[in-house]
Amino acid sequence: MGSPRRAQVLHEAFELSLGVKAATAVAELLAGLALWAVPHGEFALAAGWISGHELSVPTADRIAAALMRAAEGFSIQSQQFFALYLASHGLVKLAVVAALWRGYLWAYPLALAVMALFILYQLYRLSLGMSWPLVGLTLFDLIVVALIWTEYQAREATIAKGA
Repeated sequence: MGSPRRAQVLHEAFELSLGVKAATAVAELLAGLALWAVPHGEFALAAGWISGHELSVPTADRIAAALMRAAEGFSIQSQQFFALYLASHGLVKLAVVAALWRGYLWAYPLALAVMALFILYQLYRLSLGMSWPLVGLTLFDLIVVALIWTEYQAREATIAKGA
């Protein structure tokens, strides 16, 4: 596998990536629950409150105007979809991260499969339109997949030595 120092660095990177994934999973779960709980009409009111002053001047701010258009076009179906998507995505990631942290061997192939599905969906979204944040997320997920694979190989090698 290489030097013990390299193995330690890769393991620490794996642990750090799990921490980042856990934090984003909790954020997604909470955002999904918040979207579910907020009455639909509140989005337009909040956007109006945030951008109200900017839109009252003759040279209306483009960001404020875009925010208002987005809030007005945010249907109840979109709200329900995003609430369910964020909550379920966060819950799945949290369960997989918890299983990896507990060291369950079966969790590694599961994590690789789940991550592959997320990456495929992200690539599909990128095929519809360029998004640099999505490119960054996809690259990060590819690094996490490589770290999961490396950790899985190391765990299997350790188990094989002990057998």
